[in-house]
Amino acid sequence: MNEAAPVYIIGGGWSGLSAAIELCRKKIPVTVIEAAKQLGGKSRRIAFDGMPVDQSQLMMFGGYSNLLSIFRTLKIRENQDYERIPFDLVLRRKRKTKFRFRLYGLPAPYGVRAGLYLARGVPFQEKIRALRLIDGIHRNRIVLDEDISVSEFLMQQGQRDRVTRFFWRPLCRMFLHTEMNLASAQLFIQLVSWLFLSDPANGDVLLMRQDMSSIFSDRAMDYIEQKGGMIKLGHEVTALDINNDTITGVKTDDAKFDARHVILANAWDGVRRLLAPHTAAQPVLAKLDRLVFSKLTTVYVKYPSETALPMQIIHTMGALGHWVLDQRVQGKSGTMAVCFLVKPQLHLAPDDKICEEICAQLSASFPYWKAPLGYQVVHTPDAMLANTVRSASLLVAPSNIISGLWLAGDFVDTRLLPSVESAVCSARECARQISSQMGK
Repeated sequence: MNEAAPVYIIGGGWSGLSAAIELCRKKIPVTVIEAAKQLGGKSRRIAFDGMPVDQSQLMMFGGYSNLLSIFRTLKIRENQDYERIPFDLVLRRKRKTKFRFRLYGLPAPYGVRAGLYLARGVPFQEKIRALRLIDGIHRNRIVLDEDISVSEFLMQQGQRDRVTRFFWRPLCRMFLHTEMNLASAQLFIQLVSWLFLSDPANGDVLLMRQDMSSIFSDRAMDYIEQKGGMIKLGHEVTALDINNDTITGVKTDDAKFDARHVILANAWDGVRRLLAPHTAAQPVLAKLDRLVFSKLTTVYVKYPSETALPMQIIHTMGALGHWVLDQRVQGKSGTMAVCFLVKPQLHLAPDDKICEEICAQLSASFPYWKAPLGYQVVHTPDAMLANTVRSASLLVAPSNIISGLWLAGDFVDTRLLPSVESAVCSARECARQISSQMGK
């Protein structure tokens, strides 16, 4: 390892690799230290049925401009490495499509207007109420004096049963990573504006043609090493050296390194552990301790190869399985990835019970499918920041009162909805500020 490397990056997930890529692009040497044996963070590679799959199925969207910028640097190309499909919200239950909304690629707000007018499964009067709400957001007529839950906000805005269950609730789960009774109405308004009232391509879904490690992590490693950076796997950072409110080094389980700049891009609990001993970091910790993170469970189910969804993604209405992704785009015919945010009462549920419920749900929706051939349940604790009421006020700045210490992740305030995109954005901002200080 190059002990003179001016920037140490703790964590080899989306944030850490994005920061390293940006710094390498500006010819600033880096060292990435990752505690796991492989890169990728929550999207690292695991095996199912002898095939590589992602630990968690994180949704990527066309409006993720920071992520797409990193993709361009790594030469990850549309139509070669991933494909883009229009946002298509399909809810299915007991053999029937209960609701379908497609976001048409028209200038805002005409795309969402067309989508709701043509949507199936919601009474016309409820569509009109939803469009009035969207129009009020578009014209900046809806202002909240204080944050409230999405459930309370929708009730105040006169949103009725079906449009709430079929339209607003799936959006809340997919983009805010939490249920409506807990989700932030302020962030919900921001979501509606970004998804429906900005660039029509924002809601396009990006489908990877390989597992995310092959698409992103492996190429990121190659790029960083080709540019002279170093990656140290299987080593955990145990402490930060901070003197006079300035970062001076990092300690791992087997070494100590002097450092002028350190980016903490690991999971929030790891950030908390490293900052806890330092008095200057207590204001940051006070905010981090109040944030809520959602546990994401992905169930991979293997069916006979002829099994397929009628489209790439289906949203379900059962107790589990908030969305189902057909893995055939990655050449894994018959493999389904069923994803859901875990409710507290299911945290201790055995995997067999979870899979039994998932398979029963799929069988009810697609009775013509043959019996599954196998399954694997993958839990990802603290996978995503839950955008709960007042959570926006708890996000932290990328830099704080400790000179040379930087934070990157979805818990960093970037003015974007907390997501993979905001995590990448925070990493790029850290790299920009560091490179500016170095005169690059």
